[in-house]
Amino acid sequence: MEREELRFLIAGGGTGGHIYPAIAVAEELKRADRRCRILFVGTREGLEKKIVPSAGFHLDFIRVGGLKGKSIGMTLRNVMLLPIAMLGTMRILLTFRPHVTLGVGGYASGPVVLFSALLRIPTMIHEQNVIPGATNRLLGRFVKNIAVSFSETAGAFKKQVTVTGNPVRGGFTRIAAREKKEGFHVLFFGGSRGAAALNRATVRALPLLAASGEPVHLTIQTGEQDYEMVAKAFTKSGIPGTVTPFITDMAKNMEAADLLVCRAGATTLAEIMAAGRAAILIPFPQAVHNHQEINARALERKGGARVVLEKDLTGERLADEIFDLLRSPGKLRKMEEASRSDTGGEAAGMISEILMTLASGKRRTA
Repeated sequence: MEREELRFLIAGGGTGGHIYPAIAVAEELKRADRRCRILFVGTREGLEKKIVPSAGFHLDFIRVGGLKGKSIGMTLRNVMLLPIAMLGTMRILLTFRPHVTLGVGGYASGPVVLFSALLRIPTMIHEQNVIPGATNRLLGRFVKNIAVSFSETAGAFKKQVTVTGNPVRGGFTRIAAREKKEGFHVLFFGGSRGAAALNRATVRALPLLAASGEPVHLTIQTGEQDYEMVAKAFTKSGIPGTVTPFITDMAKNMEAADLLVCRAGATTLAEIMAAGRAAILIPFPQAVHNHQEINARALERKGGARVVLEKDLTGERLADEIFDLLRSPGKLRKMEEASRSDTGGEAAGMISEILMTLASGKRRTA
C-alpha cells in the first residue's frame, strides 16, 4: 500500500525577511521528500505574491492586516477583516488538510497557526530576531514546537525551544570566498522594499565616489519608490554598474560583491554570514524592539561588519567608509573571515527535520 504524501502548510510573509527563510525550509523539505506537498499562505499585499511562485511553490491568500502600530482607521479596518481572515483560514485548512503548519512571521502567520493548533494540527513557529514579536509571543502558548535564531531568545517563551539559527537558501551557502577582480564592487540594498534613507545617502555619495578616481563598480537595489531618483543620479555620476528596483537573485549579486551596504534584518545578516562578505550596516531605526541595531551590533562585535546609525548617515560618511575598506584590503579580509558562518544552511535542515517528524507522527495517528 502506497503511503500518504506529506502536506506542509507554511504561513507568513509580507517582507523578504519572512519569506526567504521559509523558502529555504521548503527547499529542504523537498530534498528530504520529493513527493511532499507544500502550500504557502500569505496576503496579496505582501512580497510573497511575487517571490513564492517564482521559487516554484504554490501560494494561497487570506485577507488579514496588522493591529499594532497602525492608525485608528487602519486598526478598525483590520479588526473588521478578522472574520474574513478566519473564514479564509478554515477554507485552506479543510481543503489542503496539512499534516503540519509552520509560522514564519507576518500577518498571515497568526490566524493560520492559531486555527491549526485549535484543530490539533501539529504546529511550529520560527522566530528570527533576538526579541520575539507580539504574534509569536502569543502563538508560543499554543504551538507544539518553537525554533529560534538566537539562544538569547529562549527565555522569552515558557516552553522548550530549539536554537536553529536563521535559515538561508542554498545559493548563499554555496558562495565561494571572494576573488580578486577588476574594480571594487559594492552592493547596496535596503531590504526587499528598499530604504529611503540609504537611497538618499547613496545619491549624495555618488559624486564623491566618482570624483575619487577609485575603480568602483556599484549595484544598487532601490525599491520601487526611489528607483527613478537614484537611477538619474547614478547615470549622471558616470560610475559603472546597475540600478534596479528589485534583485531577484541576491546570492549571485552578493557573490560578485566585494562589500555590502545594507539594512540589518535578521535574514539579511544570516545571508551575509553564509556568504562570508564584509558589510556596512545601517539598521532601520523604527524596527520593533530596535531589533535591527541589536542584530547589527552582534555582527559588529564579531568583527564582520561596521555599523552606521541612520542618524549619522550622510553621503560623506558613506563614501569615507567605502574608501577606507577599498584602500585597506587587509581590513576587508579580516571582516570577511569574522563574518562567515554556515549556521544558515544547518538551520533549514534542522527545521525541516522537526517538521518531517511532526508530519510523520500526525500521519500515523490520522
